[in-house]
Amino acid sequence: MKILFVTECLGSGGAERQLVGLATLLKKQGYDVSVLTYFERNFYKSQLDQAGIYNECYKKALNRYTRFFYLTRKADSFKADIVVSYLPGANIALTVGKVLGLLKSKLIVSERNFTLNWNIKSRLSYKILSFSDCLVVNSEAERINVKNNCRFYRDKLIVTIQNFIDSKHFVKDESINRVNNNIVCVARLRDYKNVDGFLDCVGILRDRGHSFTVKWFGHDYNDDYSLHLKKRIADMNLSEVFTFYNPSDNILKEYQHADVLCLPSFREGYPNVVIEAMSCELPVLCSNVCENPIIVQDGVNGFLFNPYDVNDMVRALESFFKLSFEDRYAMGQRNRKKVVENNSMESFVKKYIVLFNQI
Repeated sequence: MKILFVTECLGSGGAERQLVGLATLLKKQGYDVSVLTYFERNFYKSQLDQAGIYNECYKKALNRYTRFFYLTRKADSFKADIVVSYLPGANIALTVGKVLGLLKSKLIVSERNFTLNWNIKSRLSYKILSFSDCLVVNSEAERINVKNNCRFYRDKLIVTIQNFIDSKHFVKDESINRVNNNIVCVARLRDYKNVDGFLDCVGILRDRGHSFTVKWFGHDYNDDYSLHLKKRIADMNLSEVFTFYNPSDNILKEYQHADVLCLPSFREGYPNVVIEAMSCELPVLCSNVCENPIIVQDGVNGFLFNPYDVNDMVRALESFFKLSFEDRYAMGQRNRKKVVENNSMESFVKKYIVLFNQI
């Protein structure tokens, strides 16, 4: 069977990570796999090259108004049995192209986030996507959300396939003692990741005399929001405790040297970084939204907080700071066990193979 994956780029995001992982797993199982993008950001390109997977960046599809035509025609030229699309730009373009008869392959579109605002734009997007052969979401919360808010999806095929983790790669380094308050955050610099709120929290914790450091890894768009965040760090004198870094090609090392992961987003799908950190036996502090409370049980394997309430965020971090070494260790062990049971590569790829044979 010939499978073509289409997405916006091969950047450092979680969706791209899952796509590259799935493509590699399918290649190992004998599938004919290719990857098509249209924006040149190549964080994961080397992994595809090492796996022997053909990948092409088709820049004719950059224009958003003509993308549906050029991207769909290019995708159709691969003559794939199934096209799997990730991220909104590719999803909408290919679905429109399929409706217009430009794509003969079966089309699976994958949505990775939770829809908070069901405005006209959101409803229109899902109305368009309903013309694909299947919608895959990575959280049960979003599947229910779509079914409840889009009546035109009630009789359509929506499948939940949770993200996978390579639990043999993401492991704890037993030689490193986790006895400090080193916080790692992994998220792109976008307002929905709630960086502003987290900076307020960090400022309060610093002023209360807590000893800790924060390392935030994520793509920096060098836009007005990014400049605003950097100015706030300078104005609040937080540079000694808070540092932004570009995406790391060895994020495992950062998990291993951290004491806890924090993800303060206003919305998430099924966050890769949470299950990666859990696999490395890190406790997790995250916002009580979307799928997060299903992954993290407050006080058991981490702490949840209201991302709109800075004081509640402070409470969660202080609760972690107060934990004994033994309690932190127990949280980490529970996280490792949960990920190994629920997020295996074998289960992930099997669900896609079943879907391929179903549509």
